[in-house]
Amino acid sequence: MIKSAMTTTLLLCLASNAKAGPDGAFLCDSQAPYDFLTADIHGYQRFGIFRSGKPLADSQAGALVAGQGVKANSAEGLILVPTEAAGKGQIELRKGGKLLKRIPGWLNEWAGWRSGEQEKFMFVVWNGDPDAPLTLKTWKTRYVVDGNGHVLVEQHYEGFTDSENGDPLLSFSADGRALFELANEDQPTRSKKIFDANDLLQVGEVVGPEHPPITQLQMLSSDDGYAIAGHRLHRIRNGRLEDTGLPPSFKAQTISMDNRSNRILVEGEGDFVVMDMAGHLLFRHGASVAPGTAGPQWMRAKLAIDGSVAFVRDAASLVAVRTRKSGYAEERMVPLDADDWTRLACLTPRSAALMIDDKPVLVKF
Repeated sequence: MIKSAMTTTLLLCLASNAKAGPDGAFLCDSQAPYDFLTADIHGYQRFGIFRSGKPLADSQAGALVAGQGVKANSAEGLILVPTEAAGKGQIELRKGGKLLKRIPGWLNEWAGWRSGEQEKFMFVVWNGDPDAPLTLKTWKTRYVVDGNGHVLVEQHYEGFTDSENGDPLLSFSADGRALFELANEDQPTRSKKIFDANDLLQVGEVVGPEHPPITQLQMLSSDDGYAIAGHRLHRIRNGRLEDTGLPPSFKAQTISMDNRSNRILVEGEGDFVVMDMAGHLLFRHGASVAPGTAGPQWMRAKLAIDGSVAFVRDAASLVAVRTRKSGYAEERMVPLDADDWTRLACLTPRSAALMIDDKPVLVKF
């Protein structure tokens, strides 16, 4: 759908020494949704954040690690920079163009959280040999830092570095006070642990039925959240699963949550629902389909940064948007197609940011 002849706006005018490449990423922050964070792919010696065509370049000593990218939640916040110096890895914490801290080791995993002016990062580093077999255990260190680079907790332990044998991936709860083990649809389990984000001590556990196991999990806090088990959406209260009461025809598949807009999106088979953080059902797409009308065989939906929802369905040529402002009653088509959908990073009801041929493009509707 997006062609060079089409009237689009290139978000960034990147200099030749800082082209957007595979290490680039949009920062879909609600205050500045189309800032773009990129690493220089010509030697990996610099990185920068680009806004409205003006690069905010930051000189970088040492070599950026190709393929890992530079991590950030917003242009004004903390930036994690994986680098290599004298054959050894190190993580640089930067903010506002200033180097705050260097931490030795190679980046193994990371997660970020931001709410208003507050933010946190969790990341794991290890000091092993990058060419060593992944089946060997190695010493690792898990850090949690605040938005100013202050280390809140530092935990040393021994573990594997590969995804199959390594630790369960962690993610922040919506309030930023807890870290929880992400569910894995390929390896579903009955329970997932919850940790305090300020000391990494276990503070709870989500326990579901033996059959079916938990396939999706998102936490609002250490004891409140949502889970999917057996295609049923459950509310989590004090670690236990309670059915939300959605009709059996709704086959839940994925949960996404946005604490900027206080909206939760649950995708089902050819259907989706939008809720607020308290669990109040605001909209179900299947309920808007006229009785007797055949529904789509599949549908993919995404939350816009304001809490509106965009979706694409089978046999449809364009993406549709239901706006939060209309109470999700208004549905309008926008100039994006199914191919664009796979390249979509973030959107508002009036614009979208896409990666096309490794270049950032802003489309206005």
